[in-house]
Amino acid sequence: MGTSLLGKVFKRTDSGIATSAIAKARQLGVATLAATMGEPVGRDQIIARGGLMRISGTGVVAGSAVTVWNPGGNNTMLRFGIESCLAGDILVVTSPADGFAQWGDNASTWAKGLNIAAVIIDGSVRDVANVRKLGVPVWGRTVDPRQALKEAPGYVNAPIHIGSVLIQPGDLVVADDDAVMVLRPDQVEAVVNMAVSRAAQEEETMRQAATGKTPDNLKAIFSGDRIEKLDRIWTEADGLGKV
Repeated sequence: MGTSLLGKVFKRTDSGIATSAIAKARQLGVATLAATMGEPVGRDQIIARGGLMRISGTGVVAGSAVTVWNPGGNNTMLRFGIESCLAGDILVVTSPADGFAQWGDNASTWAKGLNIAAVIIDGSVRDVANVRKLGVPVWGRTVDPRQALKEAPGYVNAPIHIGSVLIQPGDLVVADDDAVMVLRPDQVEAVVNMAVSRAAQEEETMRQAATGKTPDNLKAIFSGDRIEKLDRIWTEADGLGKV
């Protein structure tokens, strides 16, 4: 972005993602969506290495990203990010330093009033007990009671990174107890449709497993001459040495 003494608030990006696709993503969850995308793409779009943890809320959330970047120790642009959100959006905030909370109960109260779907904080959260009572789904990296400053500006609705993952305004963000992931608008329809089929297959696998049987899909893995079943117990002669 270049060095600037002025904060920048860009216009909210309308990604055009169908509400029906967002609803399906919310039903599917991160694991199924990511598995559908395959390697390495599915893994690369999961914010896992950053160590984000769920602070509050339950279930799966999905919505369009409104992005915020704050300089270390400041949360100046948080207000402008919240003001940019429409109902159902997910606010994604990043800062280069964990210390000094980017989010707290006042912000959660405001987010709840605006029906913001969730908040992803790549930084610190405080007022955790009250944040949980308010019920707005929040993810954060750390908990820190120190209040952030409002001395340096940042920007809103421009591309940001959390770890190695790029989040662009209008991306579809999906988050649950497993992780947070990002889908580009042009990926959503195909990924969601494939994930619906995968979810149906997984449902059948679980139905079979619940009866105590080996699911059909697992029977096909390492079948035939790739696995040797021996009619004897293990001995040291089998090559692992003394234990």
